[in-house]
Amino acid sequence: MSADVIIIGAGVAGLTAARALSNSGLNVVILEARDRAGGRILTRHIPSFPTPIELGAEFIHGQPREIWDVVEAAGLTAVEVTDNHWQSLDGALKESDFWPQWEAIVSEMREAGAPDQAFRQFIEERYGAEDRQEVKRLALDYVEGFNAASADRISVAVLVAMEDAASAVDGDAAFRILNGYDSLVDWLLAGYDPQKVALRLGVVVNEINWSRGDVEVIAHSSAGHAPLSFRAERAVITLPLGVLQAPPGAPGAARFNPELKEKQEAIGKLAMGMVMKVVLRFRERFWERSVFQTQPVGEHLPPLGFLHSRDEYFPTWWTSLPVRSPILTAWAGGPAAERLALRGEEFVVGRALDSLSRLLGLDRERLADLLVAWYTRDWQADPYARGAYSYIPVAPWTRLDCWPSRLRTHFSSRARRQISTVKTGRFTERWRVAGGRPARLFVVSLPSIYFELSARCLDVYYK
Repeated sequence: MSADVIIIGAGVAGLTAARALSNSGLNVVILEARDRAGGRILTRHIPSFPTPIELGAEFIHGQPREIWDVVEAAGLTAVEVTDNHWQSLDGALKESDFWPQWEAIVSEMREAGAPDQAFRQFIEERYGAEDRQEVKRLALDYVEGFNAASADRISVAVLVAMEDAASAVDGDAAFRILNGYDSLVDWLLAGYDPQKVALRLGVVVNEINWSRGDVEVIAHSSAGHAPLSFRAERAVITLPLGVLQAPPGAPGAARFNPELKEKQEAIGKLAMGMVMKVVLRFRERFWERSVFQTQPVGEHLPPLGFLHSRDEYFPTWWTSLPVRSPILTAWAGGPAAERLALRGEEFVVGRALDSLSRLLGLDRERLADLLVAWYTRDWQADPYARGAYSYIPVAPWTRLDCWPSRLRTHFSSRARRQISTVKTGRFTERWRVAGGRPARLFVVSLPSIYFELSARCLDVYYK
């Protein structure tokens, strides 16, 4: 099968590329290994239960026009998330006062300047005093959980850059798409020219053979192993970082021929973060009616939006407010997710109930009795994702500047204060390594198609 352009991956980046290219008159073939489009947007709609269950991307962070132009064009309804944070501490609950403390830490990171260092090294050096231990622990938990990162690796310079980018678009505010994030995928699917685009689901790419002006993709059907061949003048690769880092021969891995040695070096400079997400559906919103032990005793807590703790497995929880629905979402990122990865659904849900029981001081058997259903997704076990989203480890990065593009998509993927995306770019800056060489990935050696390695993903460009 031949076309003008082959797009590998039908996530947000791939679908947006298909929409732009087909509307410019090019014939496009999209190859997607899964039996669905959307990538790490995964929304479940349960019969007789009106609230969408988001197992992948959930939040829009801030108000960047790149996101809101799409939301408004699609006629989607987005509601602002209730920004009330509780903290579980020594068996009692209190309203969290961490965010002003985090702002102070960011200011210190900004003042630290070069040379760059890992966040753990920074926080240990600056917050080693006895009276700063609690703030240090909260900061470590926040950085690792929110960024799905190891504090031993994630760059301080990157954290500062992300905070600055968030501030520029009111990143403190977070929103949900009321009808589910998959409504955005549906709009993208409906927006390309059906006469120009062929979407092939269940097609697993094995090899990408390329030369100037010619790309051949060898693949197989996920239902069988008969080889399939696709040919085009150009290709746009939107595979997640975890898949690009997969060893040859691993499920989902794609081999480039000729090899992309310099690009693999750039890929190796990034890290793929782990996330475990569990949504628990209960018979009632018991957290609105229960009486909790508070600190100080008798303190009135605002309606629960987010719950933070130092739990070993699920340190972060949130409700669906402002929508009042009987679901609680458990979130583990970074090292906490590593402890849960590949352990199986029964183990993960059991640890979630244990965590909730400890944090709220409620009987576990009561919680289990109230539980109607659970939904979970281990993105590390997905061979076509191999993780949740990427981050930049500390390295000899020397320069941050803007790299505008004609085709860039920004869609949010995770919790508070972040301009994260469904793996199409966490922020608009790019990084240069020492010596001025850009850490970007030219997928095919053509002057027209390439994409850049960014803080959380790969940004796709077509010029």
